[in-house]
Amino acid sequence: MNISILRRGIAWTLLVLFFLVLSACVTSPPITVTPALEKGPAVILLSGLGGDSGYQSFADAVGKLGYVAFLADINNFIYTKADAGKNLQKLMEAVQQDSRVIPGKVAIIGFSLGGRIALVYGTSHTEKVSAVIAFYPAIIGLENMPQKATRVAVPTLILAGEKDRFFNCCRIKSIREFEVAARKASVPVTLVSYPGAAHGFNLQTYPTQYRAADAEDAWERAKSFLLKHHPLP
Repeated sequence: MNISILRRGIAWTLLVLFFLVLSACVTSPPITVTPALEKGPAVILLSGLGGDSGYQSFADAVGKLGYVAFLADINNFIYTKADAGKNLQKLMEAVQQDSRVIPGKVAIIGFSLGGRIALVYGTSHTEKVSAVIAFYPAIIGLENMPQKATRVAVPTLILAGEKDRFFNCCRIKSIREFEVAARKASVPVTLVSYPGAAHGFNLQTYPTQYRAADAEDAWERAKSFLLKHHPLP
């Protein structure tokens, strides 16, 4: 067996086990939604493994643009393939029924594991989703990656660090494989990578990884992408 494939499989197995242990400790409801602002189009933000607190400032920034930002702690999702998709569906339905939300499609922004769920389960919902943005998505070990990439049906932006080594979950190689498969199928996926950036490079809550210039560039790209594909009234 190829050693690199074996190592990747072991790393992914350990990461999944870690997720399962964490999820077993969660006592709150399966989906927690935290609105950040008032009336406007909805944007759902799916946190990474560290929980929603590390992403609140990003949600606030999205809210200040004029969107209603809903921040969901990914640890409150159940880590099976079926349940992750179902929970995202429930989350979208809850958001669309919120009185602060202007009726219509939602945009989804995911980070790390949240980025994986956004890419796998959010990008094909053309009837409910206008756009997806995935920061350093955890797609290592994603089954049938080329096939899943070709299912992307909404404008999708991926922002990733080329030095990301976090649990080997979000390496640029796997993300490029996804982007190449999408490009070959002529589906709407754009990848922007940052040569010196690691995991969480755009979050000040992770000071050892934070890179101000890359973070600012990624925010400007994400903001422009949102305004273009999920316009404000």
